[in-house]
Amino acid sequence: MNRELFGDYYPKKTPVTVHDYLPNIDKWEEYQTVLKNLPAAELRNLKALLESFDEYVEKASRNQGEYAEGNRLQGAKPQEYNPSGEELVLAEIGRKIKSITDTTPRNRLKKHLEQQNITRKEIEYNYFTFTHYDAMGVGRVFYASDPVKDKVTLR
Repeated sequence: MNRELFGDYYPKKTPVTVHDYLPNIDKWEEYQTVLKNLPAAELRNLKALLESFDEYVEKASRNQGEYAEGNRLQGAKPQEYNPSGEELVLAEIGRKIKSITDTTPRNRLKKHLEQQNITRKEIEYNYFTFTHYDAMGVGRVFYASDPVKDKVTLR
C-alpha cells in the first residue's frame, strides 16, 4: 500500500460490534448509554436483565427497523436491514442472558431461578452480526446483518 496516498488509513484489527454500528442510527449516543448501563452478564443480574428484556421487547415491537436499498459501491447488499436502536439494545440484553445460561451449570441456574421466583421458561429475540467495508473516498462503513432469531431456554 502506498502510504503517501493512504497515510491515514489503518485496518480494523478488532471484531466489529454493536458499538461500531451505533453511529449509523438516530440518537445513537442515547443507546450507547443504555448499553453501557446494562448489568453485567452474571447470574446475580439475571432477574434485572429479564426485566430489561421485557421492557425492550415492547419498545422494539413499537419501533422496528426496516430494509432500505443498499449502496453497492460502499460494500452493501442490494437490500440492507437497518435495525432500530431498541432492536439493538434488545439483542444485547438477549446476548447477555444467553451468556449466563450458557456458562452456568443447569442445576445452579435452576436453583437461582427458583430462589428469584423466575417462572419464565425461555426468551426469543433477534440478534445481529456486524461487518464493515473500507470504501475509498468514503471511509469505513458498517453494516448490520438481517435479523436472526434466537431462543434461549432458561429451564
